[in-house]
Amino acid sequence: MDIGLNKRPNVVSYNNLKQCICAQFLPPRYRKELLLKLQRLHQGNRSADEYVKDLKITLTKSQMHDESCIVQS
Repeated sequence: MDIGLNKRPNVVSYNNLKQCICAQFLPPRYRKELLLKLQRLHQGNRSADEYVKDLKITLTKSQMHDESCIVQS
């Protein structure tokens, strides 16, 4: 999918729309950063509830950035 300055791709499906949005607003390293955050996540001095809340938020964000957000050249 080619997204140029004067070109706008035809959006014909939800997955196509999702690809356009991800290409426009998510940096390429986003998924890698989320996976690193999950690997480095530890409870530390936080309560179990705070840790679980942070874990759920990070997991939700990583699932939001799924395979349909990868733009094929």
